[in-house]
Amino acid sequence: MGGSNSSKALSDCAVPMHTRDFARFVAAVGEQIGTSASDPDQVLAVRRLLTDALQVEGFVLDCVEIVLDSLSDRTRPWRNPPIFVDAQHDYAIRIIYWPPRYANNPHEHRRWTVTGNIHNRLDVLTYAWGIPGDVDSLHVERTIVTQAGEVGYILPPCVHSVVNPAAMLAASFHIFSGLTDRDGKDAGAEDFGSSLTTWYPTPRKGDILRGVRSRALATNIEILERFPGPRSLQLLDETFKSGDARIQLASVKAMCRIDVEHAAQRAMTLAEVVPEPARAELSRIGQQLLAASGAVDN
Repeated sequence: MGGSNSSKALSDCAVPMHTRDFARFVAAVGEQIGTSASDPDQVLAVRRLLTDALQVEGFVLDCVEIVLDSLSDRTRPWRNPPIFVDAQHDYAIRIIYWPPRYANNPHEHRRWTVTGNIHNRLDVLTYAWGIPGDVDSLHVERTIVTQAGEVGYILPPCVHSVVNPAAMLAASFHIFSGLTDRDGKDAGAEDFGSSLTTWYPTPRKGDILRGVRSRALATNIEILERFPGPRSLQLLDETFKSGDARIQLASVKAMCRIDVEHAAQRAMTLAEVVPEPARAELSRIGQQLLAASGAVDN
């Protein structure tokens, strides 16, 4: 994306009115950025805000809901765009969904970032130069192990990488300062930060966008399982509608912890569209769930 169209897309990224905890958070972030004189003051203030926010169930569920809203149109490709952009205060927010056993290249941002762990373990590695400018001389200086709810920040210059060391999905919440680089080049809505980030080596290895739609849905299901309740059930329903058969089955399993009868109905719905032998198995599971819920006679 480039030029005026990209700028418009960035400024149009609004917060849904019903995601109140998220709306309060971004309002507070904007206020802190607007009143903090220096980058260190800004990152420390924003880090405190995000640390508090990640302890609030409503905030985490708001994040899931905003992502699901962007995933609702299954006919369009989804490249994990920012969930919020504030052009006035020059920052954007993105949730990154990490594949199991994934490590990205060492890289550095030209503006500050604040990162919170939303789900499962993630490691942040920082690097030092053996010989300045010699990529082959980069070596790990420190490994920071993070769990859900923990928040850190990076002030440039700092070469770092993010690693998901486990055979599990993981997710992180990123606040990137800077919608444009110092020369005024637009960072872009979908590849936010690309013009403000240097990768070592360039081009970077891997492709974290491969399979990102399915991975985001699957990770969100795991997040929703941590908060069993009516709102999570509603969001699992939206996930069910947005995913393929595998995601729908995972949604049904998660629903069982909240509302067995509703899960049974969704299992029966899924049984109507999958081939045998999965159809018969899902029908059987649906009937068993209905019986367990007392919705049908044993």
